[in-house]
Amino acid sequence: MNNPHGNMVDLRDPAKPILLVADRGHGRIVRYTLDDKPIDIVEGTRQPCHFHEHKGNIVVPDLAGPVHILDKDNKVVVSMGGAMPGSSTPNPPRTTDDRSKFVPGQFVNPHGAIFDHNGNIFVAEWVEIGRVTKLRKVS
Repeated sequence: MNNPHGNMVDLRDPAKPILLVADRGHGRIVRYTLDDKPIDIVEGTRQPCHFHEHKGNIVVPDLAGPVHILDKDNKVVVSMGGAMPGSSTPNPPRTTDDRSKFVPGQFVNPHGAIFDHNGNIFVAEWVEIGRVTKLRKVS
């Protein structure tokens, strides 16, 4: 591990709980049995920070920019709020004090994320002035 940053006991299969570890420095999520045997690596993240589960899906904020949703098979099914390829306006550094300089629809450094009871997601970012964004569930 290199900077293990978040962990969660995945109880989506109550008969087989699994430990998820956000290995941020290696840009991966590692799954373990509860007796410390590695199972596999979940691909598709760059700097995962945190986990929260809701109705079989897990939200994973990625300090590199996007917020990912993993399905019940631990596959990234959507990544939201990352910089768009070819974007001419990248987000400023996280130390920027002027909120108006942040690119609309783009995260700077998502550090925590949690579902509410309706499936909306609240994302907390690691930026100098602080920022919490609500992603409203639409379907």
